[in-house]
Amino acid sequence: MEPKEGESSTPAKRPSARRQRPRSGAQAGRTISLSREEIESSFDDLNQLMQQVRIRPYMEGKRPAGFLMSNIKPGSIFSKMGLRNGDVVKSVNNQTISTPEQAFEFYERIMEDETIDIEIKRGRRQQKLHYEIE
Repeated sequence: MEPKEGESSTPAKRPSARRQRPRSGAQAGRTISLSREEIESSFDDLNQLMQQVRIRPYMEGKRPAGFLMSNIKPGSIFSKMGLRNGDVVKSVNNQTISTPEQAFEFYERIMEDETIDIEIKRGRRQQKLHYEIE
């Protein structure tokens, strides 16, 4: 039997019983605005900055694959950036970040650039966070 005009020859899909969670923040593509002054004051004292977060190398198998963020203090610049405990920072502005030298380059970039894109792994999902620094 041929389908009538306007009908599909494939059966209709059933609605999924799985609910879609609403997206929030940068997940939904919203830009996160950060104050240049706040970034400069947060990043001014590297020792103080490192008390706001624990950062350690993240490995996939035996290969470095980013940096794992944990112990993010509420109200810290990392929290304001939308980062969460367990996030893995994979790249900055499409450049892989897997060595301490590349992490330092991120530090320099955030001090100079007006926009930054960070790719993270949050749980099993890859996400991009977009920042505008004003």
